[in-house]
Amino acid sequence: MRLILAGVVLDIIAVGLIVVLVFLPMAFNDSDGLNNFYARLFCESGERYVPRTTSSETSDGGTGYNLYALCVGERGEVDVTPKQTIIGIIALAIPLALGSGLQFLGAMQLKARRERPREVTASKPSRLEFSSSSADNPISWSQSTPGTSRERTLDDKLAEADEAYESRRISREEYDVLRKQIIDSST
Repeated sequence: MRLILAGVVLDIIAVGLIVVLVFLPMAFNDSDGLNNFYARLFCESGERYVPRTTSSETSDGGTGYNLYALCVGERGEVDVTPKQTIIGIIALAIPLALGSGLQFLGAMQLKARRERPREVTASKPSRLEFSSSSADNPISWSQSTPGTSRERTLDDKLAEADEAYESRRISREEYDVLRKQIIDSST
């Protein structure tokens, strides 16, 4: 579960980085603080970062926007849009790939845990108890209700088996064997 959570965090970081590197310059192109930050990332020493946004009408009648990133200084105006684009793609791709990989590994671990056979015993005294016994009879069950002589119905036993499976205390194979044992013992 931790791997999945770490993967989600990395995916969020990836989205945050692309927002910072691509969308903020378009939205806040007159912010001195942001422009100084971007100048340190994309420009040479002594140059200013100057974002320019242009708009044009699209073929369907809408408006399209383009960001041009320039570094202005002794060299004149130098277009750093490709550099900014490449850094944005890398800033998105690396954490996104790592995050997706961690989520995949976490999901595989969860699947392996759920498929692992295990001994399960109900914690309440009036519940069915499950345990592994032998290769011929991999699951056995018993009813333990101290101090009562109430006979449990077939429906009660099947409902408890269903609840044990749904709460992942037993695997699908264990559930099928247990269900068959309950039905066979009632006939």
